[in-house]
Amino acid sequence: MIFKAVMVFFCAATFCFGMSEIGTVVAIFGTVKAERSDGEVELLERGAPVFLNDLLQVDDKSHAQIKLTDGSLFNLIPDTHYKVDQYLLEGVGERSLFSSELLKGGLRGITGRIGKSNPEGVSVKTPTSVIGLRGTIFEIVITATGTFFACESGEIRVSNLGGSLALGPRAGQQFGVVSGPNLSPQILSRRPDALNLNRFILPRGCH
Repeated sequence: MIFKAVMVFFCAATFCFGMSEIGTVVAIFGTVKAERSDGEVELLERGAPVFLNDLLQVDDKSHAQIKLTDGSLFNLIPDTHYKVDQYLLEGVGERSLFSSELLKGGLRGITGRIGKSNPEGVSVKTPTSVIGLRGTIFEIVITATGTFFACESGEIRVSNLGGSLALGPRAGQQFGVVSGPNLSPQILSRRPDALNLNRFILPRGCH
């Protein structure tokens, strides 16, 4: 029994840190590529697997939607680079973990089982800040003037060297911006143009 338990733990650890499938491309418009952890670049099609540490590259005028095995759903807008660097889905909430990095572009996300079972274990890193996600529908867009955030449901917490800001219906404010890694997150009174919802809608002809 001890040997079996050790093997189960080993498999879980391999799943989290190895070359493991964590999701699927469910829709694509235009050109979307994945740079694998071994440096190989693959052109993606609908139904293609997404692996841990894939750098997903959405070309200009292209879109992608990916679904992870915990049910999380992400719409990636044109000119986006996004990577999931830690992912562990287990029955015990405290062991579940999901962290990712948005290097450029933007996304709209709906968190899945990991966000529900272990909200403290879900985050997205950007060039200006780290965003903690707590059972959330959210948007993030990186522009030349700053990184913009919105939270429609649940709560997100935007943190960097300048401070921390909670966004979401319960927090009393839903929109924010960070202009640099050392500048504190700022509240916005309304949805900025950078977060126009039309940017996140998959175009007709998406397959």
